[in-house]
Amino acid sequence: MAFREGDRPMDIAFRTISANGDIASDDTLIVGAVTDSNNVTLQLPSYADATNGKMYIIKRGGNGAGNLYLAPASGEKIDGATGNKTIGSNTTQNCIIIVNTSLAYVGWAIVAEYIQPE
Repeated sequence: MAFREGDRPMDIAFRTISANGDIASDDTLIVGAVTDSNNVTLQLPSYADATNGKMYIIKRGGNGAGNLYLAPASGEKIDGATGNKTIGSNTTQNCIIIVNTSLAYVGWAIVAEYIQPE
């Protein structure tokens, strides 16, 4: 399946992050690689600074026992909730798709989520 942007294929910027770090505005697909028992936190950009409708695909990778967290900017929300979103823990390979709504009461909206069955 090809992603399309209008009448042309859409470029997907892929990056692996294996330590706490920021998600860049030009990222699209991010793999949070948890390789040991340490947690990894990925910081979303402020939705006020991101393009309305900006989408990120975030996957927990690696076989470490640590958690992968997605953190909103200070004072912002993910799906209307403050605080970090846990994407996966204990070697689960979960994935979410999150979109910028530019709405203060929602913030970043999770539009799809895969939770690995146990």
